[in-house]
Amino acid sequence: MGNILMALNEIRRNKPLTHEYVVTKRQIKKARHHAAQG
Repeated sequence: MGNILMALNEIRRNKPLTHEYVVTKRQIKKARHHAAQG
């Protein structure tokens, strides 16, 4: 049980990083899309 709580705390601590990663990935996708159109 303690291990699960520790894992959840790790995930919570890493969440902002993960969010930024997703946003960056989206921006790269957008940039690629624009490049393909242009």
